[in-house]
Amino acid sequence: MPIQNPIQSASLRPLKSHVLKGRIRAVAFFPDGKRIVTGHQDGSAHIWNLDTGKEVGNPLEGHSQPVTNLGVLKGGNGVVTGGSDSKLTLFNMLSGKMITQLEGYSRTLLSPAWFPTMKRIVWTTHNTIYLRDIQDKSNVAAAETMSGHTHAVKSLAVHPGGKYLASGGEDKVLRVWDVCKRVEVGSSPLHPGAINNIAFSPDGDRILSISQMKTISLWS
Repeated sequence: MPIQNPIQSASLRPLKSHVLKGRIRAVAFFPDGKRIVTGHQDGSAHIWNLDTGKEVGNPLEGHSQPVTNLGVLKGGNGVVTGGSDSKLTLFNMLSGKMITQLEGYSRTLLSPAWFPTMKRIVWTTHNTIYLRDIQDKSNVAAAETMSGHTHAVKSLAVHPGGKYLASGGEDKVLRVWDVCKRVEVGSSPLHPGAINNIAFSPDGDRILSISQMKTISLWS
């Protein structure tokens, strides 16, 4: 049975390509809402036009193992991919070429997120948060870190102004960090379950968190 669009009651268009190898492991929208990027088992990523259902450009290649996480740069001009090969790769969407690749960890890189300046990126590995200037091409082990979570971090969100970072995960606590000082400046009471997703409001005054127990919380 095809999935139905609840607004238009129309079947959603399937996306097909003869070059895909293995299953899709990650997906993310571009800001224009007209394209998506998918990460695959073979270590590649692919851009799709949702109006035509066709692939756009060439595959983005840079991983030797599955792409497990994706992020799209503000404005849609860049894509970051995180893989099971413990590499974080940045692609320029205007040229379709790799800009830089950070490597050096033995664990999977998760939850990549961009800062508004588009010059810094943050991600997690288990319960540690890493902050990095993307122009620094030295080993990723030199990245700045923020620690405080007792279990795996599952979601990160950057404040619109870039000064603060919010994180949530399996320890059921939403934490807010001062990025410049790299210290925790606030935390929430325990959620009823692990925190799967978080987001700042456009004005940066509120944070939305979604827990594994199907609850949505708004914090200010």
